[in-house]
Formats: sequence, structure tokens, C-alpha cells
Amino acid sequence: MDNSNVSTRQARLPLGISVCAAVLFAGLYFFNPRTVFKTEAQTLTSTKAVEKIVKLSVNTAPEHLYAKAIHDQMKNATFITAGQMLFNMTDVKVNITVDDSIKTVISENAVRAKYELALRRNNVPINPQSEHVVAFNVQGLILADNLISYAILQSVTEDNYIWRKGECHITPVRVWEKGGSFGTVGKVKAEEVLLQQIEKSAEIFANDFLSANAKK
Repeated sequence: MDNSNVSTRQARLPLGISVCAAVLFAGLYFFNPRTVFKTEAQTLTSTKAVEKIVKLSVNTAPEHLYAKAIHDQMKNATFITAGQMLFNMTDVKVNITVDDSIKTVISENAVRAKYELALRRNNVPINPQSEHVVAFNVQGLILADNLISYAILQSVTEDNYIWRKGECHITPVRVWEKGGSFGTVGKVKAEEVLLQQIEKSAEIFANDFLSANAKK
């Protein structure tokens, strides 16, 4: 037998064993179920890994999640009519203002009592701490011959963001206004007429409030 061939085969034997060992080790590593599970967990196919990463995101960057939630709400927002502008109101706070000229025929307390009673009778909850404010104004002017000119206004105003050319500001915006009335009446009949108009205004607000917040 040729000694050179034997020497060559003997030299190749350790190299072959090394290659086989490397392939076997790689196979055991990459096809080990435990190793695959760890890899899947890192790619979010493990439920526990997903929960852990979500919790980590909430704790470390809540502003990103909040911004995305707002973005999604704005993207999916739908148009509503004027009669639906009072949606998701659970109660209201009432702000009453009465001109001095009107106070010569009816007090501010009487105006408030009539207005709030009409709201409650029509199932509109009143809460002095509510974030939803309905403004009720009774304006007037004393004329000659014992006449009074009056104007009744009611509205809901909310703070809104306004964007123009990359600049943003916040300002109160009137989002609902209905049930106003105006007229001229003699001082003798003024209180009676005003109480009637106040009640009608409250009923108009109540109709829209209940319509926009109908129980499903």
C-alpha cells in the first residue's frame, strides 16, 4: 500500500470529523424547539412576548399611543347634524345672564328657576360641576310708553383647536345655538311673556339633548 495515500487519508479524517461536528452542532442549535421558541418570541409570535412588549411600550412611550388613538379617532370621525351636536352629554351646567333693563320686570332668580325647572321636567340633568355649559341670556331695552324690547339667546360653547398654516390656537367656539326669540311687550305683561319664552327655549334645548343622547 502506498504510504502517501494512507497519510493523506489520516490527515483528512480529523478535518472531516470537525466539519461533521460543526454541522451537527448547527443543526441541534437551529432546530432545537427551545431555540425556535425564543426566536418566535422575539418576532412577537409568542402571546407572552406580545403582552410584555405592549406593556413596555405603554410604560415607556404613552404619548405615542395617545397620539395614535387621537389620530385614529379623527380619521374615523363622522359628520353630524346641528341637532346631534349635544352628543355624549350626561348633564349640563346652566349659566344665566339677565340685563338690568329686564330685571325691572323679572328677577334673575325667577329666570333661572323657570329655565332649570323646564329642563328637569324634560329629563335634562343639571349639575353645577358639569363640563357642558349651556348659556342662557335675556337681553332687553326699555322703550317709551312702558314698552320693553327683549331678546333671548341660548347656546353651548366649547374650546376648540384651530389650525392655520402650521399654527395652532385654542378658542371658545359656539357649537350649538337654538331656541332664541325676541319681541316687544308692555311692562305689565312682560313677566308673563318672558316666562313663556323661557320655558319654550328650555324645551327646545331638551329636545336636542335627548335626541342626541337617546338610550340605545
